[in-house]
Amino acid sequence: GTESGPLAGPTICLKLKRREAVAAALGGTALDDLAAREGDAPDLEAARRVNQLACGWQPPPSLCAARSTGEPLRLELTGDRELLDAPDGPLGNKGGLYIESRVRVAPAEGNPSVLRVTSPTITTPLVGVPEQFRAGHYMKVLSPWAGYAEAIE
Repeated sequence: GTESGPLAGPTICLKLKRREAVAAALGGTALDDLAAREGDAPDLEAARRVNQLACGWQPPPSLCAARSTGEPLRLELTGDRELLDAPDGPLGNKGGLYIESRVRVAPAEGNPSVLRVTSPTITTPLVGVPEQFRAGHYMKVLSPWAGYAEAIE
């Protein structure tokens, strides 16, 4: 099974470099030194901010349209859902969990005119992993061209 919500829809899968890696590269600082100085905690709001940007690029037509009740439909972008290793699980690691994961889009409890959106993410460490896997931020976000209103009519 997947982690999809009742209204999982089209998404964009992104692989970005973490803010810390970009700052280290621009500032000429070693990533190891930066991690030792600032820590290595993941940013649990990154995908929420990208979802916010995606909605600004091109709001899905159905989100702009009024629902049959006359209430406009709006999105509530929640914090990210950082995937954790599950060595004994069917997929065995975060990579497999990410492949199977979906953006969760579900009506907010008690308010059907609000869709709650939660994105799955993986944040790779700044240190302690092979270079090609360091300082990555993988996320799935809403496609700005996806329509969700029809799914809850």
